Amino acid sequence: MINQAEIIRKIRGGNWWQGDGPVSLQLTQPPYFGFARMRDYFKELNSGSSPIFLAEKDEYGYQIMAEEDNFRQAELLVENDRKDKRYIAEIIGEWKRREKEMMSIIKLIDRQNLTKLPDRNLYNLFFNFREILAKAWAIPLMLEGSGMYFEKKVLPEIAKASGASEPTVFAGSAVLTTSEQMSFSKKEHLSILKIAERLATKKAFKDIGFVDLKIWFSDISREIAKHQKNFYWVRNNYSDETILTEEDFFNEVKDIVRSKTPADIEKEIKDLLNIRRLRDEKRSLKKTLKLSKDLSRQVDLFAIFGYWQDERKRIMVYTTHYLASLLKEISRRMEIDYRDGYHLSDHEISGFLSKGERPDMAAVKDRKRLSIIILPGDGDNSYHMIDGKEAEVYSKEIFDAMQKILNKSRDIKGYVASTGGKDKVQGKVSVVLNIRKDAFETGNVLVTSMTRPEFIPLIKLAKAIITSEGGVTSHAAIVSREMNVPCVIGTKVATNVLKNGDNVEIDLKTGIVKIIK
Repeated sequence: MINQAEIIRKIRGGNWWQGDGPVSLQLTQPPYFGFARMRDYFKELNSGSSPIFLAEKDEYGYQIMAEEDNFRQAELLVENDRKDKRYIAEIIGEWKRREKEMMSIIKLIDRQNLTKLPDRNLYNLFFNFREILAKAWAIPLMLEGSGMYFEKKVLPEIAKASGASEPTVFAGSAVLTTSEQMSFSKKEHLSILKIAERLATKKAFKDIGFVDLKIWFSDISREIAKHQKNFYWVRNNYSDETILTEEDFFNEVKDIVRSKTPADIEKEIKDLLNIRRLRDEKRSLKKTLKLSKDLSRQVDLFAIFGYWQDERKRIMVYTTHYLASLLKEISRRMEIDYRDGYHLSDHEISGFLSKGERPDMAAVKDRKRLSIIILPGDGDNSYHMIDGKEAEVYSKEIFDAMQKILNKSRDIKGYVASTGGKDKVQGKVSVVLNIRKDAFETGNVLVTSMTRPEFIPLIKLAKAIITSEGGVTSHAAIVSREMNVPCVIGTKVATNVLKNGDNVEIDLKTGIVKIIK
């Protein structure tokens, strides 16, 4: 049991960081169990930490963490790297071992006909897989505060050393912290561009449908089939899986061929592969900003963190397919909608698969409406899922704390993650919190809390991006730089201040966003 009065006292007195997005309870379990296990790897965090919360309301989640804890986690990584340059490589190596364990059980799932597994075997497979996922999450969750640490600690030090303004320094730092390794989104985009390049000069392609592809272009049909096998999972999120088909990718290729010239496609491919230009730009910026050996190492470190965060997202969206498949089979046996099955408690899953006990569906639907996950912190690494009337008590406190964050300022100012080669951008706003529910118009400014892999199709069509959350190593920062899309991150209030249809001007030198008439 947790002390409700003590948890509420901490909520009211805390300085909170917030992240949000569409969620389903069971699909968010691995990272939250990962938070509970993180301190097994980082003993220094076992005391003095604040609670971590996930409030799920109508299938939309709000993650709440103490800013101090986020900062402390990143600081620990940086300080340990200063003491031992092998440290980061060693913990990434440990994480890779956890990933290898995860891939072993995924291969096992792939070999199974889930519909024929006995209940006891399905029980073991589900809970073993979830435990391995939690271990795979535990280490890279340390990166949660890396963007905040960079902005509060590293950025001012670079500004002081160089004498340049903070926006100028951040613009340079955005380049310096760009990984030379491709994100999985970039790999997928490059793969589809190469298919489009082969078809760009073939006039007949523009007029055929998917059913005719194998007849007219059998070699391209095989390439699209291979692409689908490699990337069918890239639009998954914490809410549900989306299995992309060969026809989905065929339509994407067709859109590229129709909207871009062969020369445009060729140039985009060359730009995506031009690592030498990035290296040269980094070398020049380090001299211009007068980085000391220590500061140079730190920006290199955050480039590693950025790639590692992207790998963490890759694992999330990839493994969502397998976790969802197991939950769908459990739901089938219960004879319930799988979307309700995503909100079963562990106790309900265990009770059904081990004893045949059917869940109380009224309780499941109530949990779908509102539930709270609490990790108490301060040495207590237990996990608590709370629903019913008790959840309402906590949710009021959590949402009051979130509102205090929003009330601090209505000015929209963030950090420029990518200029897209422009000084200013004007455009009409589309606010998208859930891509399955919210409309986006091609050529609009995409405004969201934070981008995730499923946002890639919108990013390709956006004039610019504005996020409320995220730092220099965030998904929006990484992808916008790779795709050369103007992007301002970490405004705190954009999704609350801006509305659909607002006309905005984005200053890509200062990160200031203004509503214009």
